[in-house]
Amino acid sequence: MAGKVTGSFTFESDTVRATSTGENVLVTVSAEATVEKRAPIDLVAVLDVSGSMGMAAAPPATKPSRLDLLKTAMNFIVRQLHDDDGLAVVAFSDKLVTDECITEITRISGDGRMFAETKVDELVAKGDTAFKPGLEHAVKILDGRMDKNRPGFILLLSDGMDNSEIKWDNDIMAAADPVRDLLRKYPVHTFGFGTGHDPKALYFIAWESHGTYSFIEESLSKITEAFAILLGGLITIVASDVVVDIRPSGDGAKVYEICSDVDKRSTFIIATTGRIKINNLYAGETKRFFARIEIPAAKGAQDKFELDGYIYYRDALALGGQTITAPFSKVTDRPQTSPVNPSYRALSWESLALWVVRKEVAKHEREFKGLKNIAWVNKDDEDEMKMARDEQNRAADMLLKTWEDLKRPFTTWGLGDKFYEEIGKGIQEMVSSLRRGSGLAYFYSWMSSYQMQRATTMGSPDKVVAKFLTPAMKAMVQEAQRLSIADDADVRGAAADNTLPVPRGLCAADLEWIDARINQAVAYAISQRRCCSSCVKQPHGRGSDGEVDADAG
Repeated sequence: MAGKVTGSFTFESDTVRATSTGENVLVTVSAEATVEKRAPIDLVAVLDVSGSMGMAAAPPATKPSRLDLLKTAMNFIVRQLHDDDGLAVVAFSDKLVTDECITEITRISGDGRMFAETKVDELVAKGDTAFKPGLEHAVKILDGRMDKNRPGFILLLSDGMDNSEIKWDNDIMAAADPVRDLLRKYPVHTFGFGTGHDPKALYFIAWESHGTYSFIEESLSKITEAFAILLGGLITIVASDVVVDIRPSGDGAKVYEICSDVDKRSTFIIATTGRIKINNLYAGETKRFFARIEIPAAKGAQDKFELDGYIYYRDALALGGQTITAPFSKVTDRPQTSPVNPSYRALSWESLALWVVRKEVAKHEREFKGLKNIAWVNKDDEDEMKMARDEQNRAADMLLKTWEDLKRPFTTWGLGDKFYEEIGKGIQEMVSSLRRGSGLAYFYSWMSSYQMQRATTMGSPDKVVAKFLTPAMKAMVQEAQRLSIADDADVRGAAADNTLPVPRGLCAADLEWIDARINQAVAYAISQRRCCSSCVKQPHGRGSDGEVDADAG
């Protein structure tokens, strides 16, 4: 088995009320943090290679470009994937860039890793931006797999606005639009790269597909760490197609509402049973939901109330996608008269309060949709700049007022300081982002994180909801940081003694890649008859056609 999934119920108080039309029950679903063996995944990276990706990542410096940083981050993914994993790379601008694509899922084992790195290194920035061609091709690749039981995911990165006719907006796109069906096939985890991306569009794509929306704004070189957070989850998936049923026992008892941050397509009331669809679970993840249950009057002095739960999921490692059932239950006293001073559980109230905050913040989405990032405004137009800043300051004031209004009734709920610290920090970051003129990127990424109860990068890998980070995510970020420090040290050492940097942590695939590059250099030198093969000891650069240029440097 890939890992064990368990569930539990927490009632609002130690003893349920004698009669209730709204007993709140916290439903908790958890995947164990450690697994003996991980399940292979198939990942399609859909990468924006439009002209803006060739721009400098941190002007006025001309190097590295945004595309250079993306290549580094993608090669990190390639090297962290296991041999059994599959990868495809789809490059797009305003159309599919087929020459630079890996058009089918390629196993990382054998030559697959080197092939993927080569394709990534060959990416060139040019053209405009349109998301649909890349997403369509990614879905086609995953649909065409021989083994569809393997979990499939899409990673979409863009630094700009979609200039096609498609409006990536839930309020504008028709309910029956085929694009929605396209997005619902596989989770799409979206990444905004820099201040010029469209947070509203990338959030919508992630929300519709049950993926997450992250963005990097403060230091674009941190994109590798942002990818590491996602990858740390994907490669530790333990359960797919997770469904939770909540079944109250006894005549007249029924679930009548489920309070969930995910959209209504994922929660159902079937007769007296409540059902929640979770999609996938990573090792170490915990999901919490609220069910509101109608409970009939007690029939006797010693009456009990029982609530049964069933988790159905596909073991990510089982051949043929074996479905597993994990039952859980809770039995509590149900007196004929309600207790005078019930003992309330803080955990239930904190979780419910968090859900209330998220729902109230989400109500501002339509009011905020017209906000522009200051980076998009003509800086020579003082009136437009002032209008954009005033609008963002008003939005910041609205968010602060919402939070202050919510805190007042919360004082009677007995919430701990940790709750106020966690939520207050997120609200303040949103407000600061708006006052800086950064638009809605933080707002949407925060929403995405709490809706999916999953870590998202909110401007920087340092800005993540800590409780959603799994152990594997933390370890993967640390590895990305370690490699970044090692690379920086190698570059400094090379500059000091005029030698080439020594690669760290070489594996068999790395050695194969190096051998192939050396062979290419030798073949090139011989074909040009500029020097003998004994002169070419190390390739120094890359020509415009992707071949090693022995004369470069």
